[in-house]
Amino acid sequence: MPTEQPIFYRPNILGFLPYQPRKATQRILEHIQEVLDTYADNLPLTLRQIYYRLVATHDDYPKSDAFYQKLSTILSRARRAGIISWDAIRDDGVTERSCGGGYSGLEQFKASVLQDAEWYSRSKRLGQSKQIIVLCEAAGMIPQIVDAVGDYPAIVRSCGGMDSVTAKRGLAGLCTDKDTVILHCGDFDPSGISIFYSIYFDVRQMVIDGCHMDGVEPPAFDCKRVTILEEHVTQFNLLTGTIKTADACKDWYPGLNGNPIATCEAEALAPDELQRLVRVAVEAEVDMDAFDDAVEQEEIEREQAISAVADLHFDGGEA
Repeated sequence: MPTEQPIFYRPNILGFLPYQPRKATQRILEHIQEVLDTYADNLPLTLRQIYYRLVATHDDYPKSDAFYQKLSTILSRARRAGIISWDAIRDDGVTERSCGGGYSGLEQFKASVLQDAEWYSRSKRLGQSKQIIVLCEAAGMIPQIVDAVGDYPAIVRSCGGMDSVTAKRGLAGLCTDKDTVILHCGDFDPSGISIFYSIYFDVRQMVIDGCHMDGVEPPAFDCKRVTILEEHVTQFNLLTGTIKTADACKDWYPGLNGNPIATCEAEALAPDELQRLVRVAVEAEVDMDAFDDAVEQEEIEREQAISAVADLHFDGGEA
């Protein structure tokens, strides 16, 4: 165990240090809390979503990397100090798997099974003629997308790494057995548009080639863009940026509303509007008659499951 901090690791803040922000910073924190309160039904938000809400609603907050970094620092300090709820902000980067677990005994097992019965849910994919896959570039927005989809039958995945041939092959593998529609949520910039067309053409061709190699007819495959669309910028008065220096050579990029270098990030869209657009797009692809049948059957089967588990007993052991 290290006895002292190494010279290369000397952070200014460690642990849950109390925070007494200056007046200007306190004002920013109040505005952050206003954003969290406004979108309480859409939490957790990403840092970038909070940034866009602040810039869109307060003229004195600049749309700049410097303000974004300042906001990141303020939120880090405020969360450490308990001023801002940890659960209100979505962070990425940690994956956890638990090993060696189990039940404390048969009584706990029965309680667990009973709880599962009370939450019994019948698959809403039964009876659907196609599968729906929602892809989101920003992994931090996945919880909001999942919340928007709700009980509708859809797979929600992040797609920020779709330049990876492995990621494309994995997505194609999901689409070889059933008609598929992919709904894409991403930025309107060279990268976001490239991802969309990469999915539409490359993944689609992988599906076709894979099925032909297996000697089967490929299923139907479609890909639709949900956000950001060019009309969204005007419709929702979204903040825009400019293409990155590395993208300047991509003269195929159409730009936005006549501006060839304008871009717009998905996080610029208000969280509730994002969820509404996703919900509408998914609902348009769902066979609602099959969905309603599954919901009706689910209620019947849930009662049956609860009754069966309540009568569960173990011979020679805990009841």
